[in-house]
Amino acid sequence: MQSKFIPQWSIFSPKQSLGSHTQNLFFKRFHSTQLSRAWDNTKSPYQVDDILQGKVKLTQGTHFSIINPAYINRSLDEIKKLYAAMGTSNHHNYPYRRPRDLVVFNPSRTAWQQTGLVVATEIKVEDDAHYVDICNKLKKDVEYRISAENRSYQIKEKEIEASVYDAIRNCKLHSIALNKTSEHYLHLFQAIHSRQPTWPLKEIEAAAAKITIDDLLRESIRSQAYDHVIDIVSEQIEHQRLAPLEIIPEQDRQQIMLLLPQFSANQRLMQVMAGGPASGKSVTTKQFMAHIKQEYGLSLSDFSFISTDRFRLLLLNDESLGKDIVLRGLHTQDEARLMTEQAIQIIGKKVGLIKYAPNVFMETVNPVEEEILIGTSLGSKLRISVTAYPPEKAVEGNYKRYQERHERLPPVAAVLGGQKLVSSEAPKMLSKYQGKDIVMTLYNTYALIHDQNEKNAFIGAFHCREDLIILRDINEVLNFVKKSHLNPYAEGPESMYLNSEKLNNSALIAEFFAQYKDKEIIFVDPKANDVDYDNLTKNTYATFSPDSGLIIKNEAIFKRENQNPIIKEFFAFADNEVKLNIGHNKNF
Repeated sequence: MQSKFIPQWSIFSPKQSLGSHTQNLFFKRFHSTQLSRAWDNTKSPYQVDDILQGKVKLTQGTHFSIINPAYINRSLDEIKKLYAAMGTSNHHNYPYRRPRDLVVFNPSRTAWQQTGLVVATEIKVEDDAHYVDICNKLKKDVEYRISAENRSYQIKEKEIEASVYDAIRNCKLHSIALNKTSEHYLHLFQAIHSRQPTWPLKEIEAAAAKITIDDLLRESIRSQAYDHVIDIVSEQIEHQRLAPLEIIPEQDRQQIMLLLPQFSANQRLMQVMAGGPASGKSVTTKQFMAHIKQEYGLSLSDFSFISTDRFRLLLLNDESLGKDIVLRGLHTQDEARLMTEQAIQIIGKKVGLIKYAPNVFMETVNPVEEEILIGTSLGSKLRISVTAYPPEKAVEGNYKRYQERHERLPPVAAVLGGQKLVSSEAPKMLSKYQGKDIVMTLYNTYALIHDQNEKNAFIGAFHCREDLIILRDINEVLNFVKKSHLNPYAEGPESMYLNSEKLNNSALIAEFFAQYKDKEIIFVDPKANDVDYDNLTKNTYATFSPDSGLIIKNEAIFKRENQNPIIKEFFAFADNEVKLNIGHNKNF
């Protein structure tokens, strides 16, 4: 079936697939087990930052992949020095560097990363196993091409080093930055001096020079490796096109690489599944893809699938990271996250240069600014589906998944912190990106998985372009607001929230209107299982706007909903809020 672009901004309504095998698996995965040990892993046992700051020493022969001496071009001692110069935190408005932004991977490791990125952003992939299989099939040709270029990489490194030191000498001679390289060096020098004022001047200069060299070298190696991988993929696809199908063995026909369809900005979609770990993103993804398949004839393989989890799978087969698969997951997280960032940058460059790019499907905790800008560039559509899951159940489900799958165990801080982040950022997104074609929808994934009677998990939608909010479930919206007060470092359910005075219903209602009172709000009937979100009239029972206040559209539904004391208080506050504004304007 020919792929179609996805029009307008229609919101899908996930329905429960009762009795399916997949549903039962997810029920087992997320069902509350009341495991006390689920709360033991409050923080990550160690991070690469701990290694670079000397807080932790790994077992000999075990490495984080981003500081594995077999993969990077500087020693661990050098990386520690550079991290002391530019890492740990923002300081006096100078930028800082995360460990993954300081290291320079050697050409071979960079090429493996770029192989994974090209496959993720250019080729139709059915699932995780298919993705890893395609990358492995390309690996031999990529390694051969890179090894043949080894001499040119060495020459390029010396050229970059010489050009940087020339720029620094000229900068000192003329007391000003004469080109971008010297500007970059001066900026780094000032940032390092701000952090380490007691360092001798020569140490600061040496660190700034090394980081400048590394920044240029990193970009050069990435660019060359990416070009090589693109050439190899292009050659293989061309060979497939020229070879008659009947001479290709039948078992190999399923391995034929197909390129992702490309779309202009006004036809392109970026779909993000957002939420903390163990919050039901996988369930929402399955429901979303069923909707897309039914409505537009698209499957997940028609999207560029960008996921840190998938990139991490590509990096796990490496005994130098540790023999325990759980440790390998921990030790590859930073490199996998780096690949996620680069994948988004690749999509952004395509949009900027040729105005065409594939549809993108991404899983993340919360989209960052660069991802949002790329998702909306040149009029593209960005859809963000956010999971709503009880935080204490997510902590238990996170541990249960670890027990069953023996994979990386995100700490409690990541589980709770992810939910806190999404809740805190939602009102900022609506204001910051007003006018952009962004729709953020909120789904009750816990009800979708566990409530046999739940037919529609939709809670609400936030529409940036229309400056509009659609609410179906007021109680769950208030629970969403409440999560902005989560304590990520809680050691049990009783310490998840610290500010009790901000958690009562009155306080949460006041907080909601403090964040959204300048928006138009449409209230749709919670009992409507199939809501046509392109035509809301028949399901709307009330509206609110800062100009018109609260307007009741369907008296019967409004009275029914007001039987709930929380909803009654919510609407009373909304009505009073407008009266206060009118009084304030008159006094003014």
